[in-house]
Amino acid sequence: ADHFDERIVEHTTNTRYRFELVNDPSLIAPMVDRVQQGMIGMQLCSPAQRMHIGVALEEALINSMYHGNLELPPHRLAEVRQLLHEGKTSDLVEERREHDPYKDRKIHVAADFTRQRAQFVIGDEGNGFDVKANLPPPSEASMEGETTGRGLVLIQTFMDEVVFNQIGNEMRMTLRDLRPDQAG
Repeated sequence: ADHFDERIVEHTTNTRYRFELVNDPSLIAPMVDRVQQGMIGMQLCSPAQRMHIGVALEEALINSMYHGNLELPPHRLAEVRQLLHEGKTSDLVEERREHDPYKDRKIHVAADFTRQRAQFVIGDEGNGFDVKANLPPPSEASMEGETTGRGLVLIQTFMDEVVFNQIGNEMRMTLRDLRPDQAG
């Protein structure tokens, strides 16, 4: 018998997810969806906040996979993202997924929700990057097209706090002041 009772969700104080993803672009959307469904279940945040979290998570995962683990050259990123958007694969991505040193690298994702905040830690097994040199101030980065840093600007816009580790291969994003979703 199914013993799930919606009322128990109201008494949930903390939800944690842990994922270890291979470099398969088709895993990004389902992982983001799984996290968002958990937030909907707990009625944790407004639809707008949920959308912002989804965009930030997707951008962080794309960064970890393409920049971090697969070390794609920045000038190829726009093309790869366009193909991904169209549901197609990139020869360069497929090639790197099959060869050393890229093929065995994983993306580590931790998502923690309480009633007050959501925190996400996304790390890759790449070489990292110089955060200070590669993080344009939001005022200088273009939101149009695929410019360097666009994804990071979106993440910083939608999250209250974004912190990188020393070598730049792990990002912690925090959203405080969750506004409960009263629609449910």
